Amino acid sequence: MYDTAMKNGKRFFDTYAKNKTGLKIVDIGSLSVHGSLRGVAPVGNS
Repeated sequence: MYDTAMKNGKRFFDTYAKNKTGLKIVDIGSLSVHGSLRGVAPVGNS
């Protein structure tokens, strides 16, 4: 995964998922070959 994709993914989660509860993130086709957004996704929302 490119550095810019990781930064933009983090920015997305910080903007739209911050302080939300009960969210479910569905990652389709999530084979992590060169990194994934899992590291920047919010935790504890499942």
